[in-house]
Amino acid sequence: MNTGQVETPSEVAARTLLDPSIVAPMLDSALGGTWPLAGSPCELRIERYWPTRTRGLVVEWSFQLGTSSRFNLTGIWDPGGSGPADVHPQHCPGIVDGQLRGVSIYLPAWKLLVQSPDCDPRLPHLARCLDGQGMARRFTAMAAETGCGMDLSGRSMECRILAYRPGRRAAVAYQPESGQSSRPYVLGKVHHNGRGQELIGRHLLLSEQLPLLSDGRIRVPIPEGYYPDLHMAGFSWAQGTAVRGSRETIEAAVDVLGTLHRTCIEDLPYFGVQDECTIIERWRMVLEDLSDKHLGLAARLARRITRLAARVHTEKRRTVHRDFYQSQFIVTRRTVTLLDLDTLALADPAIDLGNLIAHLCLAEAPVSKCDVDAMVGAIIHRYQARNLCVDRRSLLFYTASALFRVGAVHAMRTSTAARSPMLWQIAEMLLSRNEQ
Repeated sequence: MNTGQVETPSEVAARTLLDPSIVAPMLDSALGGTWPLAGSPCELRIERYWPTRTRGLVVEWSFQLGTSSRFNLTGIWDPGGSGPADVHPQHCPGIVDGQLRGVSIYLPAWKLLVQSPDCDPRLPHLARCLDGQGMARRFTAMAAETGCGMDLSGRSMECRILAYRPGRRAAVAYQPESGQSSRPYVLGKVHHNGRGQELIGRHLLLSEQLPLLSDGRIRVPIPEGYYPDLHMAGFSWAQGTAVRGSRETIEAAVDVLGTLHRTCIEDLPYFGVQDECTIIERWRMVLEDLSDKHLGLAARLARRITRLAARVHTEKRRTVHRDFYQSQFIVTRRTVTLLDLDTLALADPAIDLGNLIAHLCLAEAPVSKCDVDAMVGAIIHRYQARNLCVDRRSLLFYTASALFRVGAVHAMRTSTAARSPMLWQIAEMLLSRNEQ
């Protein structure tokens, strides 16, 4: 945090992008009255934001147009760049399948690229992935070739983006147009390169190992096929619901992790303590630029976690999810399906347990010290009951780190910012208790 009286340009710019009262008129002016539904952005919210490797910032905003539903746009701020050379300005936004598309504007005075996902210059194939008629033809051809899937001849698909990382990847849900089916048909994972093929390979390996280790209960989504020109891996839509209740969530989550950590997948990238520290430092620098009144606590916490890292010594390497929390699996009466395998790695299993603890604290907020102790105790007990062990110091490090990261992720979001100080205080409590 800048403790002087004069803010640096990076602090001013970063905070501006997270100020709805400034961003809404900026977006309105940038599109020059071409908004669909004869509206202008109002009730703007900060939905997500994350740091880039060049100390820039990516922000996802949502807003209403008139009295309509909410729509999203992404801003990519690169304070050290000269602006992307491959941006083709588009000022004719439209609404397709309930989502805003057709926006790509670079604002040189802000060093800011504003875009909808279909106009991402580094994911040019994503626009074709959002062509409903074209994708229906592709799925039909794949069904004819493989003998599985759905014949969609003469029909179109609704294509909705579920997740998006500019220039890197997107997740798209496909289902027949309204009235043809009530459920999604395929989940498409779109990457900027050929990682989708690796992802399908991992799904195939886990689709063999997980059922064998869990008597058929734990599964992963089934690959439908790979579309090389789109860099897209298609998966059958997983059926199920989220677990309700803290105890049920802990039991199901730890059973999934206990099974995943027993699997063996070769050639996974290694993720260690120093990799985690790199992420902590990147978030610390962003929070420093934001200069919020609560962020002094976050900076102090980041330093404590980094000091603890030097005392974590473990050679344990297992297959880990690396982004595991209660929304990463769904259940039916007989099965549990593990989702989002993009971040699989070889690492200390404590990284998954710590991430789960942090997200449970976020979901159950406010939580007391007794609640946290009970939660951690229940997770360790159930994990060890599966004849698995976890190093306590590693668990402390990864839990404190996850609490820091989750707090940082939510610190400036419109709907959940108030929970971040609580998460950081829990991490401080856990670290202080260990030092006594």
